[in-house]
Amino acid sequence: MARTHLKRPASANSTTKATNGSLPDVPRIVEEVIDSVRREGDAAVQRYSEQFDKWSPSSFKLSKEDIDQVMARVPEQVINDIKTVQSNVRKFAEAQLNSIKEFEIEMAPGVFLGQKNNPIDSVGAYIPGGRYPLLASAHMTILTAKVAGVRNVVACTPPAAGEIPLATVAAMHLAGADEIFILGGIQAIAAMAIGTETVPKVDFIAGPGNAFVAEAKRQLFGQIGIDLFAGPTEVLIVADETADPYMIATDLLSQAEHGPDTPAVLICTSAEVAKSAIKYCDDQLTTLKTAAVASVSWRDYGEVILADTIDEAYQIADEFASEHVQILTANPREALTKMQHYGALFLGPMTCVSFGDKCIGTNHVLPTKHAARYTGGLWVGKFLRTVTYQEVKSAQASGELGQLSNMDSKAPADNARKDLRPIKRFVTTHTPEGTTTFSNVLSEDAPFQTLPDNVDFALCYATNQFPVNLNNEADINTYRHYTENLPGITLPTGTVLRVVDIPPGAISPMHRTISLDYGVVLEGEIDLILDSGEKRVMRRGDISVQRGTNHAWKNRSEESWARMLYVLQPATSLRVAGHELHDNSMHTIPGYEEEEAVAKN
Repeated sequence: MARTHLKRPASANSTTKATNGSLPDVPRIVEEVIDSVRREGDAAVQRYSEQFDKWSPSSFKLSKEDIDQVMARVPEQVINDIKTVQSNVRKFAEAQLNSIKEFEIEMAPGVFLGQKNNPIDSVGAYIPGGRYPLLASAHMTILTAKVAGVRNVVACTPPAAGEIPLATVAAMHLAGADEIFILGGIQAIAAMAIGTETVPKVDFIAGPGNAFVAEAKRQLFGQIGIDLFAGPTEVLIVADETADPYMIATDLLSQAEHGPDTPAVLICTSAEVAKSAIKYCDDQLTTLKTAAVASVSWRDYGEVILADTIDEAYQIADEFASEHVQILTANPREALTKMQHYGALFLGPMTCVSFGDKCIGTNHVLPTKHAARYTGGLWVGKFLRTVTYQEVKSAQASGELGQLSNMDSKAPADNARKDLRPIKRFVTTHTPEGTTTFSNVLSEDAPFQTLPDNVDFALCYATNQFPVNLNNEADINTYRHYTENLPGITLPTGTVLRVVDIPPGAISPMHRTISLDYGVVLEGEIDLILDSGEKRVMRRGDISVQRGTNHAWKNRSEESWARMLYVLQPATSLRVAGHELHDNSMHTIPGYEEEEAVAKN
């Protein structure tokens, strides 16, 4: 299938890119503010609010009287419009809630298993300000949380030019916010995540924001839950020969005006329509009030691709996995079956993306930067914790389950007893007076778990940022989160310390992770096997350095267990022989029979 670019993004040579070197160091600034709020509480919040927003009231929290005064100043028509939109959002969120079922089943006589959906206790909602305050974020975050059953919603929004943003506060109040703070930026996110003298600590934070807000959520993730790692808004339009090129141009620019780094993409099967859309974009930018922003975005991130067929257009669109995908074709509903990766679909010429942003009822907090390949947007389920329970009422069943749980491991050498001693892990910290001590927050026993293939592994430590933040035990809190929410083999922004106990004779699948991994044999002897067929024997104390290669491990002993220690670090994308490599898993190992590998696992 052929694809032709009629317009490529100019970001490689753009003003935006060229000036990025002079932009502030966002991660460093965010870390500094978070650490200050952690140490100083409200004093730091007050200082940074004055510095960033020129806003330092005696109290950031609005009292009931303050809110009543705001409501009295908002025009009646605005109030009615807010209520209409919130009715739409509530109705859709309630339908989502009704689609999530609790259940209980009797797995065996006298053995009951069930699932419940418990709402998060306390949620922080961030309602952004900025160039064009989007008060609809109040509906999307606060109201959706309330429909889910969240008991306490703490809502923050920045001041608008030194004033309380009246319509935004009205929307927050009508959505059901329990506490409202006129507080923005990093300091708002940090205050809600950590808790101060006046801002209550929450369990989860939802809502969009600028790069500083997004980075604050990233750094605090693990101490609190978050909705998404959101980036600049995105729009992608799939069109055919039936589409109106003027409408295409209008819809592309209506999103491009949100910021100078907004991707606006057209994938079209008609060269005539695509070329006309480009011309209309150029024409509209000569009169558009927001052209100063939209023109930069269209120049640097605008893209027009010509596809041979509509199926190819859908395939290309799936590769982008964009936030907003608008379908302007003769049969727009076919996208529901032909596309998989998007934040939200907008079907047909009468369904404008702005409807979803502001009023139609679906949630506008959506995944960006290809995240739609693995997650959806904010919805009522984000505010629920799906938990399970079990109850055994039969003495016979209880006895049978007890026998089953105490059975010897069916390792490759059947009935082989694990001959490795338990591992101790010692974590140091500081007392409030500054002396060193051993942490009592984490157990000194390594937290081993048994995998389905009878391999035992322990996640001994994990971090989620470089450099690691050791202040106020932030790294310990991050690790504790991962013990309850196990990460993948690697973490994209941090390190993993893992110990793996390998049963006698066991062979792992051939696999690759795009990471830099240090491996040390602690006990036993291990074969390190590469996909070329090469092999090295590793004995106790020997070290491997895995650099994104395809490999497998084999315990050389048929009688004794082996133990490996791994330190895994993320790596940039890896290209070999002109091809980008990816994580993968294979079933066969050179030099070993497939049946042997299966049997050993």
